[in-house]
Amino acid sequence: MHKIDLLKENVNGVKGSFLIKNAGFTECDLQEEKVSYLPKSIKFLTESFAEANRNLRKISIVAEDLCYIFFHEQYILGTVVSRTTNIPLLEMVSHKLLFTIEDTPEKTQEAVDEVLQRMAVFIG
Repeated sequence: MHKIDLLKENVNGVKGSFLIKNAGFTECDLQEEKVSYLPKSIKFLTESFAEANRNLRKISIVAEDLCYIFFHEQYILGTVVSRTTNIPLLEMVSHKLLFTIEDTPEKTQEAVDEVLQRMAVFIG
């Protein structure tokens, strides 16, 4: 199981996602021929911000669908979601996924489950 599968399993409205490490796809459930340019484009963008002493944490692109790109160390997690997606939940799950990306799939699942339980308690 890919770690990006946790997004579709736990956040409604996720249409596709990708994970980039060191400017190359490690996981992708989008049509790769349509997004093959993304790693280099995002790398150029992050390097431009780094030259200005600014670190990117998130990029959001609003179009027919929404695209959110999250950054953590050498990892970049991108998602394409519908307009009905719970964005705070997407952000929480995405950040947990990135923070535990090098852990076992079980540890990552536990971290995501913890986020979902806290969200359920908060919503009540």
